[in-house]
Amino acid sequence: MIYNFETLFIRFIVSSHTGRHKQLNGRRLRKSVIAKYRDTLHSIVQFESELNIDLHICDLKKAGKNLLKSEIKRWDRISAKYAKFLFQRGCFDNYVSSHFKIIKVFFRYLTVEKLIDCTVIINCFKSVKEQIPIIVLEQKHIAFLTGNEKFAATLNARFIATKDIFVVGCFVGLRFGDLMNLRPNNIECSSGGNYLRVTSGKTNTETILKLPDYVITIFNKYKKTGKLLPQISNSQLNKNIKLLCEAAGWTSVIGKSRNQEGIPHTVLKTANHIVFAI
Repeated sequence: MIYNFETLFIRFIVSSHTGRHKQLNGRRLRKSVIAKYRDTLHSIVQFESELNIDLHICDLKKAGKNLLKSEIKRWDRISAKYAKFLFQRGCFDNYVSSHFKIIKVFFRYLTVEKLIDCTVIINCFKSVKEQIPIIVLEQKHIAFLTGNEKFAATLNARFIATKDIFVVGCFVGLRFGDLMNLRPNNIECSSGGNYLRVTSGKTNTETILKLPDYVITIFNKYKKTGKLLPQISNSQLNKNIKLLCEAAGWTSVIGKSRNQEGIPHTVLKTANHIVFAI
């Protein structure tokens, strides 16, 4: 039997949104994950439109050897064309791999939950992951943010909040979403010290950290709001941090490189757009 790709993908998104389709550990999928599913579908629809193709899925439950080989070749060609489609739009390996991972999850959903056998197709979408280098903040920079009262006096309320979030993030090393969800009940006092106990929203991993006094002072400023840190969007925080660093005089150039098809490209950002230099 033959199915329309887009129709099944929409059902996959709806099933994820309603909670029928869950993570392997039984937990519901986060809204941010479902949003990525929608973005992937939107990109695939554009891909079909621009290349004038209509993606379809065959149930391979009773397929013979020749049909299996034919389907593997067909989806190998589709995955290569889709990767090229994304690369031509300036996407990097990690972004392409994120789409491929979602497509593989979709095919597993069809195979396991809808009993539409797509097992051999899954391996046609091979993910290549690039390790993004970590930018390390020197101890003198942290000392400047936590101890330079003259600099702090020049900041308005927005940048004081940004500095507080940034400093706490450097001390505890949590993801942005976990930082924004910190509440007073995440603080525990024992053995004469203050500890942060938090479970990651992404990995469900529990972390326990001993907190320095400076972080406790920051938390005390905001805990009456019900959260330990001021609330802000991830994109706005990133913009504010850049402006904060400029205000602190940290304007040295840090190289940025990303891979396309395994080839490193230096990313150069101008005022209006991003260009690549090989």
